[in-house]
Amino acid sequence: MITLKIGTAERRDGDIDARWIQNQINARRREGEIICVFFKVNCGDVNLNLHSRDCPKSGGGGGRRPNDKEEFILDEWKKKGFSVNDVTSGMVVSFWQFLKQICD
Repeated sequence: MITLKIGTAERRDGDIDARWIQNQINARRREGEIICVFFKVNCGDVNLNLHSRDCPKSGGGGGRRPNDKEEFILDEWKKKGFSVNDVTSGMVVSFWQFLKQICD
């Protein structure tokens, strides 16, 4: 299961699409809001919670080392720059599509 939360709007699995992502990010940008993106990924042996840079700070990691598949996902998260860059709709759509391939 993939859950995506952008600000206060949340969708899961088949309810997520590129247009919804773009609309959510563009609306927040127009309003001058900080864009917080949160992915919850729970499929097979993957169990990750990923927050973009501008999300409110919360607790630490899950207390265990990531497995190989989780490490692969975390590497892609870092490559996209979610921890250091402003979020764009292209980043989110691209990462969501990547996750869909992993979880199918």
